[in-house]
Amino acid sequence: MISLDKKYHFWLLVISGCVVFTGTIFILNIPSKIKQGENGQKAIQMLDDMRRPFLEIKEAESRLIETGNIKSAYSDFSKAVESADSRLFRYKQLAQYNPDLFRNVVQLSKVYEEWVITERYLFDYYHAISLYDLGIASERLLNTMSRLGDGEIPIHEDISAGSKANHALMTLAGLLFLYLIGLVLLQQRARARTFQILLHDRSSALKLVEEKSGELERICRMN
Repeated sequence: MISLDKKYHFWLLVISGCVVFTGTIFILNIPSKIKQGENGQKAIQMLDDMRRPFLEIKEAESRLIETGNIKSAYSDFSKAVESADSRLFRYKQLAQYNPDLFRNVVQLSKVYEEWVITERYLFDYYHAISLYDLGIASERLLNTMSRLGDGEIPIHEDISAGSKANHALMTLAGLLFLYLIGLVLLQQRARARTFQILLHDRSSALKLVEEKSGELERICRMN
């Protein structure tokens, strides 16, 4: 049994607790999951940001139909496409941390490109477009938005995993803190007990000396 009143033993237990704490963190892959959650937070923000330029593309098409002003509507359309392309590029780069999300973004890119091609056709052949052409454009917009929404599933799983990892880390840190506090308290009790034993031994030794001195005095008097 290890005695906590010895400094060497105390620090051995402290180091052992820290080693177990660190080992558990890496066994549970907590740092990686926390990073995964952080990437998920960034990804969900970028996903939400993607919706705005997509809707702006649709709004440019609607203004074209309502006003017939091709030049103004096409200018808005070009700006919206440029914004969507830039955001989609950054979204795809970030999505590489998760294979499932990356595959979703690749599919999103494909349906988005098909939709933009359809929208360009509407602007290029505005005077000849039909309700069928508008229907195809609307259908491809819905496909694009649907594929964008599908990315929320793996992202929220990553955010959840990161949240659980943070909770586990705090729990382990709390247990380590309680363990170290417990060691300190046990060490103090062990030292107090050792001190009491020393005092008792000293008191017993003094009492024995007094008894021996008394015996010697009696012997001397008898002589």
